[in-house]
Parts: sequence; C-alpha cells; structure tokens
Amino acid sequence: MTKALVREYAAFLRAANACGTPDFVKFEEEIEALPEPYAGRGGEVLLLRVDGVAAGCIAYRAIADGCEIKRLYVAPGFRSRGLARKLVVEAMARATARGFTRAELDTDLGNMGEAHQLYLSLGFKEFKDREGDLAFLERNLP
Repeated sequence: MTKALVREYAAFLRAANACGTPDFVKFEEEIEALPEPYAGRGGEVLLLRVDGVAAGCIAYRAIADGCEIKRLYVAPGFRSRGLARKLVVEAMARATARGFTRAELDTDLGNMGEAHQLYLSLGFKEFKDREGDLAFLERNLP
C-alpha cells in the first residue's frame, strides 16, 4: 500500500514537473526497496489509513546532522482533513523518540505551496538559498 502511494506521489511530481527534474529511475528503485532506504538509515516509512484505506504516507531517515523528512503524500480523496499535519507531527515525534534533534526537508513552492505553509506553521524555517522553486526548511526537534 505504501509503495502505491509513493508511486502516486511520483506521478504527481512527474506531471507537475515539480522539484526540478527528479531522477525517476532512481525514484522507482527507492520505491521497490521500501522501507530499506529509510529504515536502513535509522528512520521509518509511515502509512496512515482511514477506515482501513491507505490515505497518506511520510518517511524520514538519518542525515549527517539530524533527519530528513521525505515523501509526504496524502491521496486526493483524503485531502483537507488535516492528515498531512498529522503525518508530519507523527514523523517528528518518532524521529525525536529515536534521538534525532533536528529535521530538514525540501518542498517545491510552485507545486506544493500548501505543504510549504504547513511546514512553516509547524515551526520549520528556510535555512539556505532556494534553488528555483525548491525551498529548504529545517527545525529543531521536538
């Protein structure tokens, strides 16, 4: 189920030409290897179900000075219910429980403006120069 949601996310990125030009071959390799690209680096892939249906996902993994939050996606039929916020908050709580003290992520302002606003509302701040529409955010945990 998680792989299907991440594939939907990849299809969205491809259709919107979001996040620059991701390498979709490597993206598919990552999807096939789930959860290893995250669990193998001290993190997790989380799946949120609503009434038994896979509604959203998020992942995080260790990086040099904290953790990186990736792959936040809520299926279209489940949006506007606060699920993205729930996923980010849960990922931060779990990362904190695993000893991470800092989280970072990136988001495409041109295609993911609502996600960017969500991250800002949760205390994330931009920490380096944007690359086109790609913004880089961070915050301390918890």
